[in-house]
Amino acid sequence: MEDCHLLWLYTRMERTKSLMIRSSPTRKGIREEIEIASRQPRYAQTMPATVRWVDKLCKNGLLNEFAQVANTGIIHCTDMALLNPLFDEVYAQIEKQQQPECQIIWVALAQKYAHHIQQIEWFDLNVPWIVPK
Repeated sequence: MEDCHLLWLYTRMERTKSLMIRSSPTRKGIREEIEIASRQPRYAQTMPATVRWVDKLCKNGLLNEFAQVANTGIIHCTDMALLNPLFDEVYAQIEKQQQPECQIIWVALAQKYAHHIQQIEWFDLNVPWIVPK
């Protein structure tokens, strides 16, 4: 990623937010993401534990299971100190569950940080990966 790409992201970010991420290309919540991910062996292997974890979060009122899943391929963060706890929690859960499907973990844990996150639609973020001439 070059400076011009970072500038492109930065100029489109709401000044009251500290992180920009885009939504997954289709409208789906965590249960749909689990269903889709469960079809792939590398995700399915540890999915029962992940489902139990999601169920517990829902039961305790800590998760809106209808929240739109984000695409974690591009995360633009302007305040690492503020959001480092989120990143640490996501990483710790991925490790604890041995679940490589990070979008499930992200959508579950990012909700309590929603006031810091600008989640844009998939097609709103057309990053010009080739440097303009």
